[in-house]
Amino acid sequence: MLDPASGEIRAMASRRADPLSTSATALTEPYEPGSTLKPFIAARLLDLHRAHVDEVMNTYNGKWELNGRKIEDDHPAPSFSLADVIRYSSNIGIVQFAMRFSPREQYELLRDVGFGTPSGLPYPAEESGRLPTPQRWDKQTPASLAMGYALNVTPLQLANAYAAIANGGELMQPAIVKEIRGVDGTVLYRHQRTVVRRVMTEETARTVRGLLRGVVEGGTGDSARLATFDVAGKTGTAKRTQH
Repeated sequence: MLDPASGEIRAMASRRADPLSTSATALTEPYEPGSTLKPFIAARLLDLHRAHVDEVMNTYNGKWELNGRKIEDDHPAPSFSLADVIRYSSNIGIVQFAMRFSPREQYELLRDVGFGTPSGLPYPAEESGRLPTPQRWDKQTPASLAMGYALNVTPLQLANAYAAIANGGELMQPAIVKEIRGVDGTVLYRHQRTVVRRVMTEETARTVRGLLRGVVEGGTGDSARLATFDVAGKTGTAKRTQH
């Protein structure tokens, strides 16, 4: 859990089957994030004015073939707007929308939100994850990336990327130390809010927050709805590499 306005990590925990085996897994164990990446595809398309939330895409009743690969939706429909592609997590819809990027543009949007590079947190074993450069892509990679596969991210990277949606579009430098004081109480260090880069406009961030509220209010994340608080979120099927 982190504060999207400051980048401060407020809580972080890990659990392994062996209680003697400990690690800050949120920083050290990357995974394929699945559909949680779809909102970033939508955000960059909105920023580039290449799509709008009400634009409708043919989703072929949930079954579609691309380059010999069968792509399916868990919530089949003849068509979805971009808003509903996020609400119902349509693989077919997001892959078609992502085809409006060049390979370089698709790579850069994922790199811009912090994937494939260390966050800069002062933790020696932090993993950078994996985001292949376009030179290493095959014909299936753009579709895989649009659905949140063919890359690995850490939980911290993903949380920090979502913080940019929450705070109006700024990727923050995460922090685990708020303040250091000497034995006499003198402040030796105090965390200062640090913006790495702007990754989307404030207007786009506001729009995407609305899309994520739709996920919880009647979409795939309906079970996360709360009676007393507005909740925004995105479901995703994560994959871990098995050894």
